[in-house]
Amino acid sequence: MFQNFDSITFNHSCRVMTLAKEYERSLGIEPYTGLITKAALVHDIGKTYISSSILDKRDMLQPAERELIDLHAYFGYEILKSYKVDDTICKMVLFHHSDTPGKINGVFTIKDDEILELAKKLHTLDAFEALTSDRPYHRHISAVRAINMLRTDDRADVDVINFLDAKVIKDEYDDLHELVSNDCIKSMMSEIVNSANTSKIHAIYRVGRLEACTVI
Repeated sequence: MFQNFDSITFNHSCRVMTLAKEYERSLGIEPYTGLITKAALVHDIGKTYISSSILDKRDMLQPAERELIDLHAYFGYEILKSYKVDDTICKMVLFHHSDTPGKINGVFTIKDDEILELAKKLHTLDAFEALTSDRPYHRHISAVRAINMLRTDDRADVDVINFLDAKVIKDEYDDLHELVSNDCIKSMMSEIVNSANTSKIHAIYRVGRLEACTVI
């Protein structure tokens, strides 16, 4: 059961999932079955631990607030691990904002190139969607400008950038930016949770921010 489906963070996660689905489809992966698609839906679940007053702040963040937001990937990792979600998905969430490949704050390290590559792809899709959407603290930019910015980002995946670029050139970007149906989201969350052999995962979605939702 999903509550307040119009949450900014939840809608963002759904759109990143749509981008991931189409990207993986281009690789020959069946829709909604790929690891990037699944990780995309829950990649910001760690923001449940962060106050909406910080997430939706229009003014410049204080250093402590910035550090807290930067921890959302770690929080998400811990939430998903606690429900025994697939380890690869957990680590993709953990490393999707890592500045140093395979390292988080000098504490978590990983040498699995496949997981790091998947996390890099997730980061690229996440960044593209964030740049091209309105947030309380910034206005969206064009898809073309976002792609150009990503080309200067060392953390971005070139293959994903080229995929997005091709979609924009073909004027197919709007299709990627649409929200998927409630039923599809419920099905995806159930599949992620079922793989963890548990009946529930908590993540409530409040208007304007991700706070929690419950899937039975």
